[in-house]
Amino acid sequence: PGEARNAIAAAFGCLANVKHVFAVDPDVDIFSDEQMDWALATRFQADRDLVVESGFRTLPLDPSLSGAKTGAKAGFDLTLPVGEARGIIAAAFGCLANVKHVFAVDPDVDIFSDEQMDWALATRFQADRDLVVESGFRTLPLDPSLSGAKTGAKAGFDLTLPVGEARGIESTIPEPPRFEGERFPSVEAALADGPKTFEALMAALASRDGREVVLALEALREAGRLAREKNGCYALKAA
Repeated sequence: PGEARNAIAAAFGCLANVKHVFAVDPDVDIFSDEQMDWALATRFQADRDLVVESGFRTLPLDPSLSGAKTGAKAGFDLTLPVGEARGIIAAAFGCLANVKHVFAVDPDVDIFSDEQMDWALATRFQADRDLVVESGFRTLPLDPSLSGAKTGAKAGFDLTLPVGEARGIESTIPEPPRFEGERFPSVEAALADGPKTFEALMAALASRDGREVVLALEALREAGRLAREKNGCYALKAA
């Protein structure tokens, strides 16, 4: 918390030719006018997020100075406030009678992907910290779990990363390997085309798990025809 204000203050002090500073979250592309306009429209409140300071050395060519030697600068904090995930959960609780479970995620998680949602639940959720349970809500009367009650409970799952937590490899969504390249009928034919890594050999045979590649490499090794280069690539020994 407060990191955006620190960035704004640093820009104020470092750059004399900067009058306006915009601080955004990593999900906003600063080179996109559309995304910057969107962030300004949806994440900014003037009474909360506007920083104005005066007395700065500025460029004398600025006509708005009207002869003054110092000027003012404005900073716009377009970052999401702390606790935004809880606000989203509460809003969904109150707006939608047919919603029992709400999942709040960071922008890097695709809500239409079951795999990514399961991954976020497994790697970013702790029940004692991130579970929100509230009762007394109007719900759909057809819900059999109500057992005749007129109101029910709702659960919210905050699957966002804690504020300020470094995004290391353990918090990065894993992607399955993509095997690309020319196809060959066998490992021997692939190596005859040139040295290849194990991954490239899997691509060459369109292998799902590489087990047939392992067996073929072992057969070539036993036959004394397999070599291993310094960079780890497999190759056929010269006849």
